[in-house]
Amino acid sequence: TLRVCGSRTPGRTGGSPLPGETPPTPADDPLAVYGCDAGSIRTLAGVEPALASPIHPRLPTIAAQVAWAVRHEMALTVDDVLSRRTRDLVIDARAAVEAAPRVASIMAGELGRDESWQRSQVAAFEQAAEACLP
Repeated sequence: TLRVCGSRTPGRTGGSPLPGETPPTPADDPLAVYGCDAGSIRTLAGVEPALASPIHPRLPTIAAQVAWAVRHEMALTVDDVLSRRTRDLVIDARAAVEAAPRVASIMAGELGRDESWQRSQVAAFEQAAEACLP
């Protein structure tokens, strides 16, 4: 049957979920900002247990978020991950600086980079973070 645009007749799919729709992530979940990708990040942490741990005790970020940023969001620098992808620099600048070597190590593994790259990334982030430190 033909329906006139703007009619008040309810459609047959009104209560049906969209393909790929997932239940919403609770707002107090640290992964809520990832929307429907939150489940994929949890799965990544489950499949690769080394990625399930926090990058720092005072930060809400787990290592899987760092790997996700590299694999799916094209993050290429420690500063990008800690300043923009996770906003850890804003949450706790000192903890973000302390976490930088771990983040650099995770990223180096994802990007195929060496220890020299890691050291330069940590140094660059420390310099950028100076303005945020008390």
